[in-house]
Amino acid sequence: MRKIITGILIIITAVSVVTGCSKAENAADYIAPALASISADEPTMQEEEPAAVQAIAFIEETAGETAIETTEKITETTPVTTAATEASTETVAETAPEPPPLPPVVIPQKPPRAANDKWLALTFDDGPGRYTQKILDLLEYHGGRATFFVVGAYVWNQRQVINNIIAQGSEAAGHSWHHYNLTQIDEQAVKDQITYTDNAILSITGVSPPKFFRPPFGAYNNIVREAAREIGTAIVLWNIDPRDWQRRDADYLYDYIMDKAADGAVILCHDIYETTAQAMERVIPDLIEQGYKLVTVSELLGETLTAGLIYYSEKHILN
Repeated sequence: MRKIITGILIIITAVSVVTGCSKAENAADYIAPALASISADEPTMQEEEPAAVQAIAFIEETAGETAIETTEKITETTPVTTAATEASTETVAETAPEPPPLPPVVIPQKPPRAANDKWLALTFDDGPGRYTQKILDLLEYHGGRATFFVVGAYVWNQRQVINNIIAQGSEAAGHSWHHYNLTQIDEQAVKDQITYTDNAILSITGVSPPKFFRPPFGAYNNIVREAAREIGTAIVLWNIDPRDWQRRDADYLYDYIMDKAADGAVILCHDIYETTAQAMERVIPDLIEQGYKLVTVSELLGETLTAGLIYYSEKHILN
């Protein structure tokens, strides 16, 4: 027991040095009676517990303000989800109930366009990044719009770019908060990844983000779909993928996109690569020259999508 309390005194002294606390003498006075009361015979654990609890309470009182302040700062900047931890303690013997069936496909209301108009949506994932503004400037100069699927953890540091996206006429949609593979986390954590990002976009721009999001890696399962359905959002993927994250070659990207471009297409790119921005210097004006109107996903698919459904393009919807 004497060793334990002596150790506690050392801990308190260290805490007082780190936190600048002036209560070190009080700590010694507080625990000294416990030392004096120790007899030659070791007390039982039942006798030890109150003294230990009181000493720990004093340590918490001494260092608590610093710990609370630090915790509050972390909480303000990084959403924390405990659902996965809590789920791990639950019994897994029970079979999870089947989610309710998804609603039928509803063809959304779309802006009117002539029969011979060709529309497609350029989309950019994983930003805002170093090259987002350059792509926005190209879209502005040539009269196009796009959809930027942004990572929630980045948006505050790039809030001016997020506002520029909206001001230019493009749109910012969610791409999760941490860029996790959403199929590897539980349903509540999936909901948090989506809603935290949407809330961040709204708080910065004052504009509600569209009611769809894009999961990182395009990864989804029934849990992701059910989470999306319950919070009222659809899943937007793509039907043209030049794999610009893998092929860092502006000429290759240009050739691939121009060859695959089609009316109603959703093209996947990333605004975090220089080669992608370089390719856009030709892709954007040349698509427009070929008669394509570069629109947002909301314009292409309509603003009212069915929650939980998966949209690959204007013509390809997975129920």
